[in-house]
Amino acid sequence: MWPLAVAFPINGGDALWVAQSSRALVQCARDGVWSSCPGTYQFGWLQHIPGIFLAWKGLDDIAIVTVLTLINAIAFAWMCIALVKELRHSPSLLSLAGLVIVAGPLYAFSVYSFSEVLVTALVVGMALSLFRKGPWWVSALLAFLVASSRETGFLVVAPVAAAVVVSVADDLRDAVRRLIYIAVASTAGLVAVLWFNVWKYGSIANDHFTDPIRQVPGTFLKVKNFLAVWTSPSGGVIPVWFFGGLIAVCIPVLVIRRNGLRSQRAWAALLLLAVLFGQTLLLSSWYAPFGWVTWGPRLILPAVASVSLVSIMLFAREVHDVIASLRRRLWVFVVVVIVGTLAALPNLGFILDRHQTLQWFTPPLLPSCPVTANVEIDRPFYFSCALDFAPWQLGKTLWDSGLHQVSRGWGLLYSALIAVLSMIVLRNQRSRFEATTTSPPAIDEKRESARSIG
Repeated sequence: MWPLAVAFPINGGDALWVAQSSRALVQCARDGVWSSCPGTYQFGWLQHIPGIFLAWKGLDDIAIVTVLTLINAIAFAWMCIALVKELRHSPSLLSLAGLVIVAGPLYAFSVYSFSEVLVTALVVGMALSLFRKGPWWVSALLAFLVASSRETGFLVVAPVAAAVVVSVADDLRDAVRRLIYIAVASTAGLVAVLWFNVWKYGSIANDHFTDPIRQVPGTFLKVKNFLAVWTSPSGGVIPVWFFGGLIAVCIPVLVIRRNGLRSQRAWAALLLLAVLFGQTLLLSSWYAPFGWVTWGPRLILPAVASVSLVSIMLFAREVHDVIASLRRRLWVFVVVVIVGTLAALPNLGFILDRHQTLQWFTPPLLPSCPVTANVEIDRPFYFSCALDFAPWQLGKTLWDSGLHQVSRGWGLLYSALIAVLSMIVLRNQRSRFEATTTSPPAIDEKRESARSIG
């Protein structure tokens, strides 16, 4: 936690825009303007709710950003504590979840004012509530908040909720009832975002998102963006968040291969994969698929984090089987840990050397990009430089700051933590958690079991 405390809060990029937008909305409310409020930005309700309150209380922009960052950090800490409580009976699963959290951008962005970590914590909290079969209103409220985070928020929360409900519901009636709660809450969240757009822009459309100038031209560049979100050495999921991306994709695929869509567990896995595919598809058409031209896969962070962590909870048997297979092929496990550790180092570098990190994509970037690309000033140059060129440059963009921390000692401690978590995972302790909480009480499998007993 010490690097996070040293870095807190990270103010950069468009972090101040939320504060400025909140201040504009407060002024519009005082003036009785409830449509086409000038001076607002594209962000959804989730960050604006506390931002508006703080602006109304007279806090300046830096103070608002600091409080928003504190909210993210608290949500991150709560999510970690909740996962520890849920997975404490299986040290292997708990350590694997720790690798997803610590060795990736989820850890780094916990002291950033953007809402991705907060959204992730809310999605995981909703999944835990559904997993434990808690009060319906808790999961519904969390689903509403996630859906109100942005126009596409419901495309994450609804499939994840459906995957959990399908896997753990006691009977069909209980499953349908909980899905209705989530559907209503998600729809209400979407309606809230659309109304918010009316207040900001005068229509339900978000002018920033629907502006044709920000849509990626041509199929080839869209396909390239689709691949870049996952494989770009400067900001892709796998190069920067190896453990998170690997688990999010491989575990659901394994579940589907084993069951062949014949069980509810396989359908749950398919829903989780649909979250990843849908978010990647949307981002591939967006002019800033990573979350502006900057470090790390920020915009897809909630989807990858939610799918990987929920997969560990729902599919513990498959996770243990994979670990058992790696125990028999120890060299593969060692390679995975080494690659995952190297991919994690830029996250530490981002925290401890953030000013340098935020300049990674700032020209000069070789003769191809001699000046800063701006989509509103020169759209063709932007797409040729910022998207067709910059995401594929390695150079110092990935390793310099992270590897520098190794020489300063922090990287060694960070790598040691990853190694310890990896060794606990390798022990592959099968506990009563797997035998009780995670065994799939799917409706069709329970009926089949009843027939066998009969």
